[in-house]
Amino acid sequence: FLLPQEEIEDIIGDLKQSEASRIELERNLEDAAVQYKNKMLLAMGNAEVKKAEALLKQREDDLRTTASAMVRERQIRLRDLDKARTKLNSLKMAFSKRSNQARLSHDSHRLTRAVLSIKTKTEQGLPFAEGLDLLAPLAKEDDFIATVIRSIPSDVAKDGAMTNIQLQKWFWEVESAATKVALLPEKEAGILSHIVSHLASLLRMKEEDTSEAAGNSIESVFCVARGLISEGKFFESAALLEKHFGGTAAKAILGEWVKAARDRAIVDQAVMVLEAAAVTKASSLS
Repeated sequence: FLLPQEEIEDIIGDLKQSEASRIELERNLEDAAVQYKNKMLLAMGNAEVKKAEALLKQREDDLRTTASAMVRERQIRLRDLDKARTKLNSLKMAFSKRSNQARLSHDSHRLTRAVLSIKTKTEQGLPFAEGLDLLAPLAKEDDFIATVIRSIPSDVAKDGAMTNIQLQKWFWEVESAATKVALLPEKEAGILSHIVSHLASLLRMKEEDTSEAAGNSIESVFCVARGLISEGKFFESAALLEKHFGGTAAKAILGEWVKAARDRAIVDQAVMVLEAAAVTKASSLS
């Protein structure tokens, strides 16, 4: 059974068309597969991006949380440090106050001990330089005490100052000698010494007869000086003797005594001032 040529050609045409459709279908399937694959890749890419974004957001959140925690911790530590600093400052102030009180107490004790030593030595006419040495550390911080120490001649501190009794006895001796030359000029004491007694007698007679000059007579001046010395007023007695006998031959006789009297007055005044300072320091601690 043979098909007509036309049918054969039609069948061949259908087969070719079917082959073309198959090829096209395969191509479409391949394109669809590629598109699907691309879509899947894109979807997967988007998922990865989203995942990465989620991870990044999580990390940022974690960082913010950590930073906040660090800030809170730092604030807490700063508050703790402020409290600790306040406590330390309070302790420092308390310690400084106690240290200052201890130092003041020590200084007061040192000053009192030194003053007692100086006073005891000066009352006996002994050297008292060691007592002043005790005050040296205080003088570095106290200008008042330093001034008092500087007012005392170093030779007096080293050798001691004569006592009141010693000065009184010595004055009796120099008074007798000075009276004999009180009328002579300072440079002529040796030349006219043989007529001193006669002149002194005449002077006394004139002083007794002249009421106006009585207050300035040799005897009255020495009488006033003796009164000042008995009261321990050595500055005044020294000034009085220098005023009345400074230009006479008596100056040389009285000169050493006047210096010793002034030294004694300086020491007495310094001891008095140091005693007052010691009492003041001790009172400030109570």
